[in-house]
Amino acid sequence: MPHNDQRIFSIFAPKKMKDHRALQARMFDEIRDRRLFEKAESYGLDFLEKVFDRPVYPTEEALRELAHFDEDFPEKTGNAHAILDFLHRYGSPATVAQVGGRYFGFVNGSVVPAGLAAKNLSLFWDQNTAMQV
Repeated sequence: MPHNDQRIFSIFAPKKMKDHRALQARMFDEIRDRRLFEKAESYGLDFLEKVFDRPVYPTEEALRELAHFDEDFPEKTGNAHAILDFLHRYGSPATVAQVGGRYFGFVNGSVVPAGLAAKNLSLFWDQNTAMQV
């Protein structure tokens, strides 16, 4: 196994099964706690509410702020709420505002309200839609 693969494996593969069970329990707790998903929904609705007040293409400042994502690979798990806050703060402003028919580069399908809502629902299903199983 190459050096980088060993490092990644050591981060994600717990040294003891006890560690694995603790991580799994934490993930299950986060899934059961609706606050994280409610926060994500709130951030999404906030984005939709403000999307028509911003340019279609991100500002130069928003693009510069993407530098916050240039960081070392984490050695430990992070706080899910802090990660979501970080993504919204620096990611949302740097997106192309293709909602509402103002962007004609290409169509993803979620720019129609029903499509966007259906896409949100399908995210929770977590299916591998690229493959027929």
